[in-house]
Amino acid sequence: MIAPMRSHTWTARRFIIAALLLVAATLAAALGFIDWRMEHVIADVERSAMADEMDALSVIAREEGADALRDALRVSARIGDDHALHQLVDAHGAALAGNLGAWPPALEKDGVWTHFTVVAADGARIDADGIATTLPGGSRLLIGRDLEDHRIIHGDALEAFAAALLLAVGVTLAIGVWVDRLLVARVADFSRTAEAVMAGRLDARVPAANSRDELSRMARTINAMLDRIESLMTGMRAITDSLAHDLRTPLTRLSAHLEIAADPHNTTPAEALLAAHAEAERLRSTFETLIDIARAEAGISRETMAQTDVGALVADICELFSPAAEDKDITLSVTTSATLFSAQRALVSQAVGNLLDNAIKYTPEGGAIVVTVASVPDGVDVTVADTGPGIPTDLRDAALERFKRLARDSTAPGSGLGLSIAAATARLHAGKLRLEDGAPGLRAVLELRRPV
Repeated sequence: MIAPMRSHTWTARRFIIAALLLVAATLAAALGFIDWRMEHVIADVERSAMADEMDALSVIAREEGADALRDALRVSARIGDDHALHQLVDAHGAALAGNLGAWPPALEKDGVWTHFTVVAADGARIDADGIATTLPGGSRLLIGRDLEDHRIIHGDALEAFAAALLLAVGVTLAIGVWVDRLLVARVADFSRTAEAVMAGRLDARVPAANSRDELSRMARTINAMLDRIESLMTGMRAITDSLAHDLRTPLTRLSAHLEIAADPHNTTPAEALLAAHAEAERLRSTFETLIDIARAEAGISRETMAQTDVGALVADICELFSPAAEDKDITLSVTTSATLFSAQRALVSQAVGNLLDNAIKYTPEGGAIVVTVASVPDGVDVTVADTGPGIPTDLRDAALERFKRLARDSTAPGSGLGLSIAAATARLHAGKLRLEDGAPGLRAVLELRRPV
């Protein structure tokens, strides 16, 4: 028995966890790259600005002298931001101007961007990034920038990234839970339907919406399959019931003939054996017909389909039935053309033969039967029209069922399987058997269609 569906299956939970991990890892990698890239862009911009300032101050030192440079540094200190660092020392390292307490030992080479730590004039330790150059006269100039603002920007960015990550994870979790509930509910519908069918409720169907998503298409396909299974099971029950009812009489007659033949006082045992043999042949024919119908409806006969000239085939069958038509003074006319079609030759022959046999059987003497084979855009139509009594409109569907016979035909020979095998043959060839009013008589159209 299929296990009942839980509200959240382990498969769905693993899917949600995997999706969360994937989203979190992707976002974390993306945000980490953005953070790294942003830090480098800010550093590049600041270094470019400091390099420009260094060039400007160097020009002042060369052209206007040390006093003008010190004045420029004082002005820069007043109008610049708190994170700008400047230091000017003479050739002996003595401080001349700037906001650093001492020259950073790490800045030994000129023109090299260096990370260093110094103590500011107010005694605070400063992590900074800067560059140094030697001026005319041996004095050295340092321009740098306190990295504290970098840490603040970086912290703010990390908080924003963390908030974005939490939001994305939350949205992903919500979507995952929604998809989980949706999928589990839909899968539960499939499971409940399967359990119902296993329990014998062949009318159970999967709820199918009109949407075009994959699960809805699967539901409609499964329902179509269940319709077909129900139809086949119903047909099997009908066959079983019909066999039990309709074969009782011939089996009784067969048994009676055999008893008569076995009777020692019977003077004509051969006649009884011949009668029993005839009953056995009728029973064999009925079973073979049922097997042919079952094979056609199961699609097994498709394996033996081949290109067939349906027109020539029907003409040959009509020629075989023409003596029976002449015996009843019935005019049998045939209109055919060369119509090549991939068909199961034996079943088509039997179906057309059954239609002709019924037409001859029920057409009164002096009547007419017209057989037509015509090509249509998607296949071939074989039409058998007679001038007999026809079949009432409300009884035509029942006439196609196995062993079904009209009350007026109960005394006529036959087993009630002729139209059934014709209908099964049409279905095997993707068509159907149409029973129409011939005005007068019946017009039976055997449709042979190419699969879509």
